[in-house]
Order: sequence, then structure tokens, then C-alpha cells
Amino acid sequence: MLNTIRECTIELPAVYDFMRTRKVSMNPPKDPPPKQEPPPRQSGSAFQWDGIIEHLPVKETTKRLILDGAPKGERSDAMMTVINACVWSGLTPEQIVGVFLAYPIGQKFRDDKHGRVEWLQPQIDRARAKTTDRATASGAHDYKGADPAPDEKPPLYGESSPNENKTQNRFAWIGDIEIKKPVWLIPGLFEQGSYGQLFGDPGSYKSFLAFDWGCRVASGTPFAGKPVIQSSVVILAGEGVHGLPRRVKAWCIHNKIDMKTLPLAISRMGASLTNADDVKSLIMDLKELLGNQQIGMIIIDTVARNFGPGDENSTKDMGIFNAACDRLRNEFNTTVLAVHHTGQADKTRGRGSMALPGAIDSNYRVELDQDGICHLYCEKMKEFEKPGHMAFKPLSIDLGYKDDNGDPITSLVLEQTDAEEHERKGCIGKGAKQQIMMQVLNDMVSEKDFNLEKIGLPPTGCVLESDWIEECRKKLTRKNIHDNRKLFFVKAGYVYLKGYS
Repeated sequence: MLNTIRECTIELPAVYDFMRTRKVSMNPPKDPPPKQEPPPRQSGSAFQWDGIIEHLPVKETTKRLILDGAPKGERSDAMMTVINACVWSGLTPEQIVGVFLAYPIGQKFRDDKHGRVEWLQPQIDRARAKTTDRATASGAHDYKGADPAPDEKPPLYGESSPNENKTQNRFAWIGDIEIKKPVWLIPGLFEQGSYGQLFGDPGSYKSFLAFDWGCRVASGTPFAGKPVIQSSVVILAGEGVHGLPRRVKAWCIHNKIDMKTLPLAISRMGASLTNADDVKSLIMDLKELLGNQQIGMIIIDTVARNFGPGDENSTKDMGIFNAACDRLRNEFNTTVLAVHHTGQADKTRGRGSMALPGAIDSNYRVELDQDGICHLYCEKMKEFEKPGHMAFKPLSIDLGYKDDNGDPITSLVLEQTDAEEHERKGCIGKGAKQQIMMQVLNDMVSEKDFNLEKIGLPPTGCVLESDWIEECRKKLTRKNIHDNRKLFFVKAGYVYLKGYS
């Protein structure tokens, strides 16, 4: 569920300069004061700033960012640039906070975070820690008070050092690169060797759909009337391990496939993909089990049960998870599908860090309507046209066994059905205008959450209502926006409004 926050006003009649405890204007003039010579600096001492922006030993572009601010959409990156530069200049945390409270560079900080120092302080601490580590590693024990040389730039958040042990040049001339035609593992859905995600609420049949794809690849059974590449399939089962054989058995009965000949392997336990040793052990197990067999697909069910001790909301930990999936893809030239849960507030994206949807090649969302029909929507297809909306209905299959009470043991399979027919029923389907508004809101929330994570903050899953309506007005008439917002989104529970008390 996506949220919108109603705008609120906060009265800040004046703020105080942390360096000199004097009142300063919330709207300083854009024209900088006359340039003065900076005070002399004692060698080897920390930089003593007199509070004049022109005297900061930073680049002119950084000074202009402080005095002029940054356009909407670039404010987060600009803030981190200024924080890094100020730390390298030797400013104290109190002085850096004063800059953001007094000058246009802090407009986003004052608007979104109401000028809360406890929000800005962790960003300063992170920049100081990274700067200290870089300075110590290079032998520079006194890094304060000087603008870093081009090769001494403070590291950006998430920056990694270049590989010094590379064996070949990382670049190639575009004319020397062979253009290859795509090879589809499942036509229109997954390219061979790609990285995809399938997410949905608990009970939305996402695992059943993932297993259907896996069984089709393992058996060479066409999907939606199109041939697949037959190859072995591996399921990293962290959930419902005991029920998986029954699900596969039901699928084989429904599709008339001999289960004993199906090249499909299921793990007896989950994996810890954020642990390097566990990933190495997993690769060794797969090589021992499958030998030279081609693995067409590795299904991770689910991300949470195969993540390990890391934090799904951490960009760093999710980056480690992505790296493990890439290692599996490269090691076996296989397609990796991560089955994931939706977030609590935003049901249009997978739970946790935006690093996962940012890294994948294809992204699919499943929803159930009031009739129990499973609807599949493509949210992202990096290199190709998105496939259309699909729908699947669950069927109960008798496995031919009975339990201790004499009742038949059954399981479910998914059978494709007419998506347009169920869309017209209005169960969960949205009209053209409503789809446009939801897409606008989804894009805005994703962009904002991504920018928040870049500066170390958790995603919020919400944007200002006025910003959402403003973007929608570029594509729809005002009346359409009013009607759809009030009569559909709010009442249907897709969006809710909240404000500050």
C-alpha cells in the first residue's frame, strides 16, 4: 500500500549560527559577500573557519551548492557532496549543521526532516569515519584543512576500491563486441543467465508460480504455448520444505510427467547467501550433485529464508546478497529467480532495500483478486518489452494417497486463464487512468526511497500528496485526478493519507 503525506507547515522564525551564536536569515542573499582574504592558518593545526563560505577551502562548485542549493531530485546527492567536502575541510559537526540550517543547500533537510539535528548527525559521522580511514590508509595523519587532491577525493557512500589484481583490461572497443541474439529460457519472461524477482503477499501463490516455471524448464514443457529450454533446475527451499515434493508431484500428475525422471533438485535447508563461506559451500554441493549438467534455473524461495544474518533493509547487505546471486549466475551460466515478500506499507514493491530491484533484469508482482485468481504483472524488464498481464487459477490435485484419517492428500497447481476476463470483473483490476496514477505514484516512491537509502536512511514508502497530484496533472485532467483519487484509491485501500499531528 502506498502512502501520501499531507503537507504541513513548521514555523522557524530564526535559526542560530552554531559557530558564533548569532541569528541568521533563513533566506540569505544569493549574491555572495565580497571576497575577503582568509585568515592565516597555522601549519599542522585544524582549520579554524571564520563562518564565511568564501573562506572554506573547498572547490568553487561546492561553494555554489551551499549558496544556491540543488534542484529537486538532486538534493540528496548534493547534500552528501557538501558533507564530505566540509569534513575534509576540517569543520566540526556543529559547524556543518549550521551550514545546513542557514543556507539553501539544507532546504531538503529543513523541509523533509524539519531541521532535526539527529537526522543529519549520522551522515556527518559516516563521512568522518570514511575520511579518517582513507587518510590513515594513505599515511596522511593530518587531513584537515585542505581541499583533497583529485586522487584523494573522499569516498562516496558505497564506493569500492579498484581491483589491483585484474588480469585483463576492463574496456573494449564497441566495434569489437559481438552482438548476440537473446536466448530465452522462458520466452518473454526470463532470458538465459538473467536475474529476476517474483514478489507478492503471503498466500498469493508466488511460490506455486515459481515452481510451475521451474518444473516446465526441468521437463521441457512449454509455457503459454511457447517452448522453453529444457535443463536442470535447483530450488533453494527455505520455506515449506516438507510440502514441496507434494507440490511437484501434483504438477507432474496434472501435466502427465514422470516425477522420477524430472531433473529438479530441492535443498533440505535454506542457504545464507550473505555469508561467503556458505555461498562457497553451496557451489561445491551443486557441482557435486549435478556434475556437468546444465543448470537452467536456480529458484531462491524465499529471499528472507535464504538471506542469512544480514538486514534486508541495508543497502550494503542487499548488495552482498546480489553479489552472491551474480556469482551463482556466472558460475553456472544460469537464471536466478528470487521469490520475495512485499513490504508492509507499499504493496507494489518487494520488501527491503531498493538495491534488489535495482540489480535485477526482470521484476514480477503477483496479486490475488476476490475470486482467488492469481494475477501476474511485470514491473520491470530491463532489455525488452514488458510481457502483458497474465492470470492463473488454482486447481486442487489428488495425489493418490490418503492420510491417517483416510482423507485424500491433495495439493495445488496453477493453470493459466483468461486475464482480460478477470480484469473486466473489476476484482482488483484498475482502469487506464487509475493505472497511470498508480504508476506515477510507484515511480515517485521508488525514487524517493532510493535517494533515502543512498544517505543511509530507511525507505518510507510515501511521498507528499501534492507532489503526486502535480505529477498526475501532467498526464490527466484535474477532474479525473479528483474522482480517481477519492473514489478509488482511498476507498479501495490502495492509498491512505496521513499527516503530522
